[in-house]
Amino acid sequence: MNKIQVFIVVLLLGLSISCKNEIGCCSTKINGIMISDSGLSCNLTDQKLAKRKVILKEKIFKNVDQIEELENGYAFNFKEKEGLDAELMEMVAVERSCCPFFEIKLHFLPYKKGISLEITGEEGVKEFLKTELLD
Repeated sequence: MNKIQVFIVVLLLGLSISCKNEIGCCSTKINGIMISDSGLSCNLTDQKLAKRKVILKEKIFKNVDQIEELENGYAFNFKEKEGLDAELMEMVAVERSCCPFFEIKLHFLPYKKGISLEITGEEGVKEFLKTELLD
């Protein structure tokens, strides 16, 4: 799927995608499934999870201009950058494969004034993000 097709799919879905996210690290492994202190679980191995966190921090979240705390998560605001839209859409597609407890909304501001990525969800998601991504 090329960048335009991914963009159209995201656009048709209303830029609101319930997805899985592999940002967080978990504290306990039960039957091969990682369980965090909050009860949220992801299906990545420790090694894959550590590698993914590095990729997200170095490739995506290093470009964050502002972080906005929400009631049940965070909004990450980015200044417009060549190729960032495709990187964020790819991130969402990849993230859907491991943790079913995140809701992700991707907002493209008009006239290339920026992009906002909201990651929210059920109880525990905000703390999960704070511990694993923002620390």
